Amino acid sequence: MESQLKAGDWAVFPGGGDGVGHIGVQIAKAMGFRVIAIDGGGDKRKLCEKLGCEAFVDFTTVKSVEEEVMRITGIGAHGIFVAAGSAAAYRSAPQMVRIGGRVMCIGLREFNDMWKE
Repeated sequence: MESQLKAGDWAVFPGGGDGVGHIGVQIAKAMGFRVIAIDGGGDKRKLCEKLGCEAFVDFTTVKSVEEEVMRITGIGAHGIFVAAGSAAAYRSAPQMVRIGGRVMCIGLREFNDMWKE
């Protein structure tokens, strides 16, 4: 499946500062997307900013990741590329995407284990 995003669209990467996520951030940036990375900590913020993210949401410091993404994008992202393997990342994705947007599952780990969190 393809995301069908185009240059100028908002692309959000939960797990954007991690192994798979930072590769996705670079590809999205190269494709002309407006990239928001979600991750935790100053080191990951620095990495994501260096890679060209337009915004970084630190899940360890904001009250609501979903509200922060909605504030940045206005009406939600065109695409959410979940690169984190946590259940929380998958639960929050539908709350950050606009009507008609896409949620792409990249970091999905063993289903039964994930929902035990």
